[in-house]
Amino acid sequence: GTDGALLRVSGAAAVSIQREAAARNTGVLEIAKGAMVAASGSVYLDATRDSKLDGKLALANGAALGLGSSRVSLGQNIPALAHGLRFDEAGLASLSQLSALELNSYSTIDIYGVVNLGSAAMKKLTLKSSGIQGYDQRQVNLLAQTVRFEGASNFSLSTVAPENSSGQLSVQARDIEFGQGVFSVKAYDTTSLNASREARATAVGGFKAEKDLTLAAGRILANGQTDGALANEGRILATATGDASIEAGRTLSLSKLAGAEPAANTALLGGRLQFKGDSINSDARILAPGGQLNMLAKNGINITGGELSAAGVAIAFGTTSAYAPGGKITLDGGSGNVLLGANATLDLSAVGAAAGSLAIKANNANNNAKAILEGSLKATALKGVDGSLPKQGSLQMDVDSLGDATQFAALNEKLNTAGFTESRSFRVRHDDVDLAAGVTINAHQTLIAVAAEFLSRR
Repeated sequence: GTDGALLRVSGAAAVSIQREAAARNTGVLEIAKGAMVAASGSVYLDATRDSKLDGKLALANGAALGLGSSRVSLGQNIPALAHGLRFDEAGLASLSQLSALELNSYSTIDIYGVVNLGSAAMKKLTLKSSGIQGYDQRQVNLLAQTVRFEGASNFSLSTVAPENSSGQLSVQARDIEFGQGVFSVKAYDTTSLNASREARATAVGGFKAEKDLTLAAGRILANGQTDGALANEGRILATATGDASIEAGRTLSLSKLAGAEPAANTALLGGRLQFKGDSINSDARILAPGGQLNMLAKNGINITGGELSAAGVAIAFGTTSAYAPGGKITLDGGSGNVLLGANATLDLSAVGAAAGSLAIKANNANNNAKAILEGSLKATALKGVDGSLPKQGSLQMDVDSLGDATQFAALNEKLNTAGFTESRSFRVRHDDVDLAAGVTINAHQTLIAVAAEFLSRR
């Protein structure tokens, strides 16, 4: 394994410590009472079994601090038996004066009562842990210009978790980053992540809240850098290096912050964002150029506005252009409905390459789950510099109902106009599909599957 202890004191900038599969059997670091660790640049104290900080840390203004231990406890009335690093209200106040802070727990970060960590002046706050476990839940506020979460799989509770969770955990930042691994939050009724500019998926990982989760951001993107051709205010983005899953145990709410700051960079191609919840509500702008966007709910998806886009991209190279095809959007409402409101847009269009595909599913035991698409759909593929016409968009739909028998004609016309003319597959399990006179299906391939008693042709 990689158990051990590390003390780094430097006049240079901060570093991040990464250990692989620490067993936490050995590795103790003790700064005894009367001892002092001082630095003008940065300090990192890390131990896999236990860290004891009874001495003094003397850091210059604007210095950075990293702390690693088998467990990190923050707040009031921390149990005497809680091992690892402990910070009460006074300790939290001193940590909040730093320019950068990294807390690395090889199990969990345990929070007791009211906790305020960070400040508007703090440039970066990094939490590396299996997640946050709340005790005596009240209000937790995390504040920094950038807040980063890195997860692990060894979620280990220090005491018996409370049966009835309450309280709120709030993150306020300019940017929120999701790094390697899934970071979990347990025993808080509501978790709120707010990024005035963007939330970035920088690796394969994500964020999981036990109960309600709200993600409000200008955009979500990974940390790639491009020429900014796609940059636009108020978007949610993913990139090729970002593969994030954002999950709520109850309701997942996605929204666009009004007055979002302009994006510094744009999304690379091929990223994947997955959103999961008991129910999902969204009016956010969510983009993964040429990538994948998945919404998976147990009891329905309601997209009231904003934009979901996995559209392809044209990139100029000197006097010519290269093209990336559209990606895929999946909306699985589980046993609930999939609703796309009139102010919402799904974009799978492309230029010079194939358009993308849309998959929608809504089925339940009562045979009445439906998909209603009132918003704007885009799946047209335009010609590139070579003049050839690429493949157009594709649709797969598996639902109990389209709303009523006449809905098919209106949906079909919308699909014709939107460019879903490569292929269409409909499975309508428990409702009529009325192929009325004058209905024209413009697609190279079409499949309509219904029970015999539900199909009518006039």
